[in-house]
Parts: sequence; structure tokens; C-alpha cells
Amino acid sequence: MRISSLSNQTILVYVSGVLLLGVGMESVRVFRSPSSVGAHTTEPTAYTAVLQDYAVGRDGSMTPTQRYTYAVRRDGSRVFLVTGSSPQGPLSERIIDFSLGKKMYVLEDQRLKSTTFDPAHNTSAHWLRDPRNSCSIAGFREEVAGEEFVSGYRTVKLIYKSGEGSITNWLAIDQGCAPVKDKAEWRDGQASEKKLVELKAGEPSPILFEDPAGYEDVPLSRMFGTPKSQDEYYYSHRPPQVSERDR
Repeated sequence: MRISSLSNQTILVYVSGVLLLGVGMESVRVFRSPSSVGAHTTEPTAYTAVLQDYAVGRDGSMTPTQRYTYAVRRDGSRVFLVTGSSPQGPLSERIIDFSLGKKMYVLEDQRLKSTTFDPAHNTSAHWLRDPRNSCSIAGFREEVAGEEFVSGYRTVKLIYKSGEGSITNWLAIDQGCAPVKDKAEWRDGQASEKKLVELKAGEPSPILFEDPAGYEDVPLSRMFGTPKSQDEYYYSHRPPQVSERDR
């Protein structure tokens, strides 16, 4: 299912230990950021985590859907990549948050991107998790449900609940709170589960953070069908044209 096709939903969800600020991306729901977040107190840990998502049937069957890649650089910049297929063809969509304020949404198949620059609000302190504090983020309502070993990693189990259902995340404490598993269960009976495919320590591939040349830069209404009234932020937060200060 295409991420952008879900962007008109207004359900708050929390996906695999990563808060995606602004218009969110997730295979079942779309989410918005919490109103308050806390500063990260440790140096960022670089990693790349790849998880396979499965739709869970009422009979317990598991059908593979998209593949999710989460990557964090040592400077705190991060990428969230979704790959898979759709009736229109291959799917590849990214959100890139650079630590000094630049943010990009990229739709590879449509050769579109949406870029903003907001160093006052889009900083790594808003999304990096603290392994010394149960990988939690201040101001976000989630329950710490103890520690478990998942796929050979020591993880903290975090549960977010809302009126729509719950999402449980398992984050690898010793690997910078990298996501290794999550499970979403919704009030309407839908469920999904992500399982770890690969977790690599160290700097992610630079390709993940690449600003694609030749792509048209457009407001989110063009990419996700959001109301054009929300495009004011895009036009008032255009990135600097002279330097790549955020990279």
C-alpha cells in the first residue's frame, strides 16, 4: 500500500521506535509528532536496521508487505525508507531528516521531492532516543514494559496506546535504540508485525541520504494529497540555496 495514499488519515501512531515529524509514513496508519520532546543526552549511535513488515490475519497468518529501513548517522541525521511493490510498480519512498534542520520527502517512482529547512524545530534532539533512559522520549506517552532479548539483542519493550489500538516496539539498547521488532494491533481488527532482517553498526550508506538530482521539488499537497492550505509551511521554510549547511 502506498504511503502517500494514507496521508489524509489523522491517527497518531508510533512506528518501530522512530518518531517521524510532520506527515508520517507507515504501512497501515499515518501519524503526527507529539507536541513536546526531550533532548537526547548521549552521542548518537550510527546504525542501519532493516525490518520486514507483515500483515497479520485474524487466523494468525502473516503476509509480507513492505520492507522498512531505518538509518542513523553519527551526526544524528536519520532516514526512513519504505520499499515494496504496488499495482503501479516498484515502490521506494524516503523521509530524510538532517541534524541541522533540512528535511526531505522523496518519492522515487514519481521523481518528486519536498524539501524544507527549519533548524529551530527539525533537529536531532527531537527524534534521537536515549539508551540510558529506556530509549524513551520525554513528553511522549508510552509504557516501558521491561527488557527482552529479541533476535539476539537486548531490547527495551515500549508500548504506545491510543483509542485506535496499540503499538509495541522492541529497541536494541546497546545499538543506539535501533528498532528490531514491532507489533501493531488496531481496534478495527487489523494487525501488523515487523521482524528484523539485518542490523548493521556504523555509518549508513551515503546513498540513503542522497538528495536526488533532477527531481521536482513540490509542496506536500502535490506528493500526498494534503490540503493546499497546509503548504504555507513549505513555502516559508525553503532551504538555503548557497550551501549545504545541514549535511
